[in-house]
Amino acid sequence: MKLNDKDFITEEEKEILRKEAIDKEFTRLTKHLRSKSRIITFYRIALATIIIGGSIWYYNNRLQHEKPQQSLLNKKHTIQTDTMVPLETKDIQVAKPPIYFTVFFLNESKHALAQFESNEKASKFCEIMGKIDLPATIIVNESIKRSKDNLQTQIYPYKYTVQLGAYNYDFLKEFKDHFIWLSYQQQDEYHKYRIGPFYGYSKSKQFTGAINLQDNYILAF
Repeated sequence: MKLNDKDFITEEEKEILRKEAIDKEFTRLTKHLRSKSRIITFYRIALATIIIGGSIWYYNNRLQHEKPQQSLLNKKHTIQTDTMVPLETKDIQVAKPPIYFTVFFLNESKHALAQFESNEKASKFCEIMGKIDLPATIIVNESIKRSKDNLQTQIYPYKYTVQLGAYNYDFLKEFKDHFIWLSYQQQDEYHKYRIGPFYGYSKSKQFTGAINLQDNYILAF
């Protein structure tokens, strides 16, 4: 069989065929990539839609769940507040020390004249002391209970007493049980009020000077 020139493909034809083949392959690949791109875009949109929708659903569901719970907590809090029972408090009373009303001469605070449990009685005692022309007195509040029995515990050879005055009437009769350094003595028709004992003449003299006692007698105790 004899071949003619038509049975051979020239270089130009080969080049044309090659270009056509490349164009077809390029077109096919382009269509394929476009198809895949559409699929990827679709999946992206679908995934984003699912995520957004799921987030909205989760938020709404959580919000609806929290509201009843908060309401329930508020109700519980209200109930607890309404049913609170106040605690009973008992007043604790602290024992107070007793107060005594002790009478001294105004300028002398070592020798208590008398002591009372009532300010009214102490004031009455001071009033009578003023009426019988004795030096001014003062009432001191203290918690120490004084006793006449403790005045002569010291052993001293020379003891003295100061006579405050002698009267025809016993003005301090109702207060004798309250005397401390003060003492009473009756001689004939005279009622004498004295204070002591003083351990030494100089101390008794110092006492009369402190209270400014004009008419006084310092006597042996």
